[in-house]
Amino acid sequence: MTILEYVYEPKARLQFTEDEINVLKFLSEGHYDATCRSLSVPGRGAVINGLVNSLEDGKADALLANREVQLLCKCCEMAALCEPRVATIGIRLYSELWRAIGKLGDEWERLNRAYEQKG
Repeated sequence: MTILEYVYEPKARLQFTEDEINVLKFLSEGHYDATCRSLSVPGRGAVINGLVNSLEDGKADALLANREVQLLCKCCEMAALCEPRVATIGIRLYSELWRAIGKLGDEWERLNRAYEQKG
């Protein structure tokens, strides 16, 4: 085996309010995609369950990679079909998570410029 190079994966520390976490949990539990549903049940990779367990003073944060942020964003994709309170929070979260995905992509490119130039 030969190590050819290292590629770096940025992560973002995102903070969520208790209301946002509750909406994410609700949207995750009812999602059509099993991977999105798995985010809110106990176990490895259960980002939303981790946020629930980390709540302190009405807030929790997590260090998330692009894939995890994308899955949270996907959980919010049907928020507009929910009752008004869930819809309002879910739509706002979708927008904010989408923005975080873009910034993580920019950071990936910055960190891995040499890798991209080879590809």
